Amino acid sequence: FFFQAEDGIRDSSVTGVQTCALPIYDMTFIRSAHSLKAGMIVKNIRANKQSDNSLTGTYEFATLANFLAGRPLLFESETLSVDSFRSWRQTLYGFYLQDEWKARPKLTLNLGLRYEFVTAPIEANGKAAMLLDILDKDTTVFGKKPFLPNVSKKNFSPRIGFAYDVFGNGHTAVRGGFGLYYDQILPVVYSQPAIRNRPFFSRVLIDNPPYPNAAALLPSATPSLVGANNIMVTDNPYLMQYNFSVQRDLGGGNIFTIGYVGSQGRHLWAQHDLNAPIPNTPATGVAPGSPCGLLACLSGTRIVTNPRPNPAGVSFLVYFQPVGTSNYNSLQTSFNHRFSRNFQSQVSYTWGKSMDQVSNSIGLEAGQGQSGTGASNPYSRAYDYGRSTFDRTHNFTANAVYSLP
Repeated sequence: FFFQAEDGIRDSSVTGVQTCALPIYDMTFIRSAHSLKAGMIVKNIRANKQSDNSLTGTYEFATLANFLAGRPLLFESETLSVDSFRSWRQTLYGFYLQDEWKARPKLTLNLGLRYEFVTAPIEANGKAAMLLDILDKDTTVFGKKPFLPNVSKKNFSPRIGFAYDVFGNGHTAVRGGFGLYYDQILPVVYSQPAIRNRPFFSRVLIDNPPYPNAAALLPSATPSLVGANNIMVTDNPYLMQYNFSVQRDLGGGNIFTIGYVGSQGRHLWAQHDLNAPIPNTPATGVAPGSPCGLLACLSGTRIVTNPRPNPAGVSFLVYFQPVGTSNYNSLQTSFNHRFSRNFQSQVSYTWGKSMDQVSNSIGLEAGQGQSGTGASNPYSRAYDYGRSTFDRTHNFTANAVYSLP
């Protein structure tokens, strides 16, 4: 048994500390041609997070000239009553069993099964709130009850692999494997979107504000109609990985390997605006003949979005759902020269292709400098299917070490 305390993962506006009590048990049993391993883990998660957005306020300017003259168009800030501190609570249980079986003198099998589930999350102080329906005029506060359903109770993850010595002399090996891996729904995923909802989170938008002292208006300002967040949990994200390779010992410490490596992701996190502007429907007051796009028009110097399905409850509704997909296929080769005569080297080449609808995650997992998870077209998720942002068709690496006499 051991206890671990670690800093919470950070982005530009979320900080916190997550502590986990981790009792871990592992055992190994060897009998005849079988080497059995089994173990379990219980992870008691206590994640305390704080998320602020525009805490000191931000100004927007219509033109560069207005910026230089100090004439802002808009001032945006959190209200003084914002409470963005949350205490998330969950417990994760994991169990596994694995057998390395020498089935034949030339054949070894690896068979395993992992079962892992996590309890539905709660907020220890009763400050979890979400907009459950697009037509609701306000959020639902869950108190200290679970605010997300538990979809992890059937998370059985099989693993299978084999290694076959083709000629029985240790010079040619054929290997392959398959594994299923679940991405549990933990605070690192839901923390940020679950914090920024009414009644605990609100913002103020002030048109034509004074500069630079617009913050002085905050005590008397009325909270503006702002967006909301919701996480629709229907499935657990998971990844299927598989590979097949042939390896040949060429003699003289030289080994060549060629193989196929692939994966498929299902129910990956993605987001879209469920209260997106209605296409090709200009808002009231937009002058006839104004230049318009699919979801908004340019009226004078301002961009005016089209009417939304729910104009009273929220402006936008960021909806997080496990609906994305991905696939990866690659041919991988490598040549290794084992250390001999003071020299070793390695050369590898991968020819691959990664495709998906979303190349990033959500919440705290959404790293800086990466593409977001939002749909380019909120009415068609398929519009975003294409090469991953991290896709690299060709990847060549080489290294060598020489030990001086």
